[in-house]
Amino acid sequence: MGGGLLRQIVFARADPLTPMPEFTSLSQIQVPVLGNSLAIGIVSLLHIAFAGLAVGLMLLAPLMEAFGRSNSLYLETAHSMTRFTLVTYTTSTVLAVIMAELFIGLFPQTNTWLFNQFRAPILVAIAAPQIFEKSPDDAREDVVPLLLQRVVGHVARMLIQCPP
Repeated sequence: MGGGLLRQIVFARADPLTPMPEFTSLSQIQVPVLGNSLAIGIVSLLHIAFAGLAVGLMLLAPLMEAFGRSNSLYLETAHSMTRFTLVTYTTSTVLAVIMAELFIGLFPQTNTWLFNQFRAPILVAIAAPQIFEKSPDDAREDVVPLLLQRVVGHVARMLIQCPP
């Protein structure tokens, strides 16, 4: 039962004209009172608010530290901003993970269809750390051509293995 569903997900064609596959073995999950879309929307908006605050504080803290050379109050403010940035950035990251998990869990058919549409870029993103890892022999000056050869080789192999 589960193997057929996995086979259907993995081997679904990534043709834009292909309709989304129907899964009969998955039951619809509903968030009570709020609904699925509003639950994801609330978490998304909270994530954006905290991320914006963290980025703003990251930009202001060095300015305050520069002004702190003449007034120690600015230096203390910069240090407080830096500590608060850590908290807001961590909160934003946690909310981003919760948002992604809610989206995948509450809308599995949509995510299956989306992942199949963007299969090649997802594979490139997954392969990127292995492509760009440095070995001790890569300390020479011809590292860039070697990396380009690796990237082209990996992308070509992935595109050959993944039918469009």
